[in-house]
Amino acid sequence: MDIKIYPRLSVFKDSTITAPPSKSYTHRAITVAALSENRSQILNPLLSEDTNATIDACRQFGADILRLKDNQSDKNEYSLEIHGFDGHRRIKSPVLIDAKNSGTTLRFFTAISALCEGCVRLTGDESLIKRPNTPLLNALEDLGAKIFSIDGKAPIDVCGRLKGGKTVIDGSMSSQFISALLLSTPFAENDTTLYIKGEAKSRPYIDMTLELIREAGGKIIHDGDSYFIPSNQVFNLKSFSIPGDFSSASYILAASSLLDFDLVMTGLKDSAQGDKVILDILKSIGTKVEWMKNEEIVKISKKVSQSQSETLNCFKIDIGDTPDLFPTLSVIATRCEGVSELFNAEHLRYKESDRISKMSEELRKMGAKITEKRDGLIIAKSNLKGAILESYGDHRIAMALSIAALLADGPSIIKDVECVDISYPSFFNDLKKIGAYMEVVT
Repeated sequence: MDIKIYPRLSVFKDSTITAPPSKSYTHRAITVAALSENRSQILNPLLSEDTNATIDACRQFGADILRLKDNQSDKNEYSLEIHGFDGHRRIKSPVLIDAKNSGTTLRFFTAISALCEGCVRLTGDESLIKRPNTPLLNALEDLGAKIFSIDGKAPIDVCGRLKGGKTVIDGSMSSQFISALLLSTPFAENDTTLYIKGEAKSRPYIDMTLELIREAGGKIIHDGDSYFIPSNQVFNLKSFSIPGDFSSASYILAASSLLDFDLVMTGLKDSAQGDKVILDILKSIGTKVEWMKNEEIVKISKKVSQSQSETLNCFKIDIGDTPDLFPTLSVIATRCEGVSELFNAEHLRYKESDRISKMSEELRKMGAKITEKRDGLIIAKSNLKGAILESYGDHRIAMALSIAALLADGPSIIKDVECVDISYPSFFNDLKKIGAYMEVVT
């Protein structure tokens, strides 16, 4: 599906939007619940294409998952009740796991497949089978699993049980590899020591994984660049409520900041999410932001008089721990005075698309002044114009370009926007709530 978005700079309206639940927390909560011995309840989960891939994988390994509607709420709210397969003790050996477009599902369940007695094949869609997994596969082989793959990419065949032991993994490509090992090795036959080589990128995502494991009573000892994981553990996750997603919220928050309308966003509570730094970044460029943590509300206030400066300050930001903000910040930078820079983002070249080159290419079509570096972008203030834009099937690029289209001189067409269902199914409905005008192009 392609969509045409019109810039309507004078009609954006004050709005209240509920942040979608965190995709990252939902993946982890479902996975830990499935690894548990008991029945768990996951409140406020994100039900999207990516998280549904994780639900399907858990079911194939033997988890019983029910989706329950909250009949007391006037909203379309659900919870999940999950009866887990208790690590390797009740685990089934599925023949095939299709992770669709979800890198998290592929990486997590490649490691969990090593808890089975039989062999499991894991694959995904055209985009996912191009993504590298070699560091994870090498580590799993060090720990006793048998792995068969061409160039470290899916399809991946995993055979044999994790024995535990010691392994070293490069942390610079993806935190998902580390999280996958932390989720699986508590059920290995012997204790495991995991050493991280180099800079561990996206560390807040590792912290989320550790948080869920500890919620389930799991034990992992973290000491500097190493993790010690005792063997033969039992998880017992009882209940977990998914917080709002700061990375998904960043698009609407950016729109409010750049288009100058009052916004109230609910559901954003303090958590391990690194992307909550978006609020500090918006403040630093000159946006009035108020976060009432106890009430889980963020308010962005428009300028109250013409005498207030409309200038936004440029920025220079290390994106190493917050890669999902990269597309949003790239768009914000086009409206900031001077020159802004995003750096330490080389791991973004291995996401659903090469987000560095693709954001550079698409914003250039709109007239943005951009210099591409291996690890990021340098972006000068630019007057954007409407253009025909590619999403590359990447949900974060599609949403960021939608905000860019609202800033442009003239309408823009963004191709293949159905990919937003991966993480934010209500995104275009929320754009309409703030006054955006768009139409489907056939």
